[in-house]
Amino acid sequence: MNLSKAATATTVHAKDTTYLCGKPTGGWIDAGEEKTYTFAPGATAKLSDLNNMLHAVPLAQFAAHTDFCLNHTSAPDTEPCYDRGTHEIVLDGSGRITNIVEVGLVKQVVTP
Repeated sequence: MNLSKAATATTVHAKDTTYLCGKPTGGWIDAGEEKTYTFAPGATAKLSDLNNMLHAVPLAQFAAHTDFCLNHTSAPDTEPCYDRGTHEIVLDGSGRITNIVEVGLVKQVVTP
């Protein structure tokens, strides 16, 4: 899914995606209407670092990172921002996010 708005520590707004092959626009592109998801109790988040290695972060840090990458309004962090804000999610039986992982393939340079 691609984030359509910055996340909060409780909510994610995103669109489903489909993979488009080819250059220069290849990658995960929006495919559908915006959906709103909430985090399940105990949900986890992982960000991708400069080496495309994942590491766990608190949901509040995840939210601040998405705000910086999408809106450039939060304080800059040391995590890279990636094209389209693509993330993988795992949902529980109630449709709440139990795990969200940043998909880091093509780095996007963000300056405050």
